[in-house]
Amino acid sequence: MPVTSKIGRELLEKAYKGKGWTQERWAQESYCSLATIKRILGKVNGPKDVGENILSQACSAVGINWRNVVDCGDDPLIQEVREKYGKYLNLHHGTIKCLDMSYPIRLDDVFVEVNVLERLTRNLRLTQEELIEQAHQQDFERFGFGRIQEAGLLGLEALERFSWLVVLGKPGSGKTTFLCRVAILNLHRQFLPDYVSVFVRLSDFAAAPNQPSLEDYIIQHWQSQDIPPETAQQLLKKGRVLVLLDGLDEVKEVDSQRVVRCVQQFTEKFIDNYFVLTCRIAAREYSFPSFTEVEVADFKLPQIQDFASKWFNSHETRKSATDFITHLQANPRMQQLATSPLLLTLLCLVFEDSGQFMESRADLYKQGIELLLFKWNSKQHNLQRERVYSGLNYRRIQELLAEIAKETFEKDERFFRERNLESWISDFIRNLPEAKSDLEALRVESNKVLKSIAEYGLLVERAQSFWSFSHLTFHEYLTAQAIVTNCNYKSIDDPVLNELANHLTKRQWREVFLLVVDLLTDASCLLQIMKQKVDFLVEPENILQEMFNCLYQKSCSVKTKYKPAGIRAFYLDGIIENYGGYICAIDKSLDYDLSIDSALSSILGTLLYEQNLHQDFGQGVNISLDRVIEPLFEVDIPPAMDYTPVRDLFHLWQSAERRKDVKARLSIAIEKAGDPRQGNQALKQALEQLQTQFPENLDETNPAWLNSQKRKNLAEKLRQIMIEYRGIGHDWQGQFTQKQRELLKKYYNATELLANSLFKTNCVVSPEVRQEIENTLLLPISEIRFRDSRC
Repeated sequence: MPVTSKIGRELLEKAYKGKGWTQERWAQESYCSLATIKRILGKVNGPKDVGENILSQACSAVGINWRNVVDCGDDPLIQEVREKYGKYLNLHHGTIKCLDMSYPIRLDDVFVEVNVLERLTRNLRLTQEELIEQAHQQDFERFGFGRIQEAGLLGLEALERFSWLVVLGKPGSGKTTFLCRVAILNLHRQFLPDYVSVFVRLSDFAAAPNQPSLEDYIIQHWQSQDIPPETAQQLLKKGRVLVLLDGLDEVKEVDSQRVVRCVQQFTEKFIDNYFVLTCRIAAREYSFPSFTEVEVADFKLPQIQDFASKWFNSHETRKSATDFITHLQANPRMQQLATSPLLLTLLCLVFEDSGQFMESRADLYKQGIELLLFKWNSKQHNLQRERVYSGLNYRRIQELLAEIAKETFEKDERFFRERNLESWISDFIRNLPEAKSDLEALRVESNKVLKSIAEYGLLVERAQSFWSFSHLTFHEYLTAQAIVTNCNYKSIDDPVLNELANHLTKRQWREVFLLVVDLLTDASCLLQIMKQKVDFLVEPENILQEMFNCLYQKSCSVKTKYKPAGIRAFYLDGIIENYGGYICAIDKSLDYDLSIDSALSSILGTLLYEQNLHQDFGQGVNISLDRVIEPLFEVDIPPAMDYTPVRDLFHLWQSAERRKDVKARLSIAIEKAGDPRQGNQALKQALEQLQTQFPENLDETNPAWLNSQKRKNLAEKLRQIMIEYRGIGHDWQGQFTQKQRELLKKYYNATELLANSLFKTNCVVSPEVRQEIENTLLLPISEIRFRDSRC
């Protein structure tokens, strides 16, 4: 029978005391005897073992997986792997070299504990009232930076709770660093002490010769550290491995589906192990139904202060963490950027040098990179030994890196061979003044340049003779910089801008677009090109054009204070989600039309919801367009209509939403339809008639109801009512082919990127172009051409 380990007992004690319980209360809550609890905690002199079921029951009461607290003894296999693999983990994942640090430091010296959100921000629906409040603050371009105040939990607690975990995060949010931290804590028996970890970069796995299975790759990886294959196989079969899979978003698109399949097959075969996978949140195009998804939370002020203190303590600088925090608190925009660990690192770097901050994310990358390269340039001049080629100043190095970034990014290459890098450097040097013409001399010079640049953290050698940019964000920024340098931003026919627009539907180009828009002197032409590309995506599809025409007609009929494009986005989100209930919840800030349509759509979505259809259509779609274009919701909002009774209806909606109670939500819709000021008595009567057809004691969780024809019939009747009286509810998804669904996904995501570029960056765009894009977002082609003909 299992016995709790010392670390396990400490974890349990912290857990029950954290709930404010006594041991007696814990015993009551877990239906165990007090004597059993004391045995679990090691508070008795006799045997301390308990039955597996009892231990599981007690641990479950305090929210802990029982496997995390048991002492399995010194398993010789685990000890063998920990001893042999520990050197590799400490070398590659136990230290960190922050940008310009001259030497790596222990991860513990700079690591700040991260929180994760159990509700993903891409699915988090702020109420319309909250959106309007944020719009009123005139800070649209930074919407989403440091704004989500969702309560989080420690990343390690999430992993204890969910043994199969996908950790999503924005660029530079600390996903990889968190995974490294987990590996090191496990190595030192401070986390899941009875498991042994293996760290796999999925981009390395994807590039492995002969495309091995993930099982074979891990066995080979451990074999390189003198761990026998049979040891690896035994531990995997026993369920004693913590498998850390880093960077699904960094896998080449051509390899993406194969890697996803390999992960799925591997986890299904070795189901008893722990699995953690990281991926950018905007790059999610996979389905791991058995995994729990969490998102790395933005840093809060205490974490920012902790990081800054560790940063400035590890640098020899006259600037202090106190000075940094003082200036940061006086600059709200920089506080929002500081919620990202990577941007916080750049802020520290920039502040250390200049004592001030930049205004935008792109400007921060620009100054941070220029500062690193300027330090490189200064060091070359100060060295007494032979320097690298004297014609290379830091601005030319930046040009060189931008060329390398763009060429490799266009080929979807995240890693490149050293000889290719040296070849690019040689070609660049050859075209500079006073360059050497001897090929061997150029090769030597190129190698010296490469090694010298690497000292300042922009390029890193990932494996023997294989290099990459130290962070994907730097690769993206330098790619954007190369595009901006080589384009004619004033011409809508510019080949560079048009070539960029060809990548509009490719997820890996998203950040590049946002950065290019931010960096251009005037982004008007690029935004016009992007808008044309978006519209042409769905032009040939008649059924999609019919849907957009329906959205247009609906937006014209709604009585609202909001702009038409915002209304079209509101209703399009409902169609994309198949009326799945995530449309803005009813609350007192919505206009009447939006409020009642939202209620009816939510009820319909619950009635006709089909799991497979919803998952298939929603995969790869970031349902957030109505949030992205919230500037199109007017900021001068008059008081909301005083529906009677406002507060009762609002709170009734909230409670009904939590219970997913269709009948309660239908009652709300009936009351709203009955508002004498709106003239919807016929709708009210139709809904009342529908209400009488629901079972009296409806249990919505009962499989008999979920699979019944009655539920489907009620959904169809509600659909007809919505079409007749509200002009919504059409079964668009049922009419789409698979090709049309995929096309609509691309259109939606491309529109969301266009809206982000227009509203969420510091871009410069002419008022005429901005107004034109706002007016024609989500319109059918026929209406766009009609408007063009009138100009």
